[in-house]
Amino acid sequence: MVTRTFFRRIGHDELGDGPLSQHLVADAKVRKALAERFALVALDALEAELTVRAEGSSILVEGSFDAQATQRCVRTLAPVQVRLAEKFRVRFVPAEELAAVEADIDPEAEVDLEPLSAEGVDLGELVAQSLSLALDPYPRSAQSEVAPVTLWGEADEAGAVRTNPFGVLKKLRDGS
Repeated sequence: MVTRTFFRRIGHDELGDGPLSQHLVADAKVRKALAERFALVALDALEAELTVRAEGSSILVEGSFDAQATQRCVRTLAPVQVRLAEKFRVRFVPAEELAAVEADIDPEAEVDLEPLSAEGVDLGELVAQSLSLALDPYPRSAQSEVAPVTLWGEADEAGAVRTNPFGVLKKLRDGS
């Protein structure tokens, strides 16, 4: 079970005729909890701008977030600083309506569909999930680059020919 650390719920009844703008900023406690949840070294900043509007029985959330995080390099475990800025659009649809349209869901659509609970939409969790999707699953530091491999008998970048360490044994076996 995921603990909701960035909880900002908004219900259908709170939305009027026009769009509602929301600015979310994660405080230090929330950033620390999200860093632990997503296995980050640190989450130094997380802000989001959201526009929420009711469209019939559904709720459309359009937004963007900016984040500064530190991940661990998958090769060296060195810290890797990342800045993330992503946009997203999600339509929350009542479960009974979502079941009817699931067969027609287009994976290339610009709007993701999610079930709408009776309590409404948790905007903070939506931002947290968008952040997790934007993180590089295999971050690499500059020090993790692997040098090109030189095969036996080929010259490396400095012009030195790499000799086979088993060449001496071959010579002994061949009697040369």
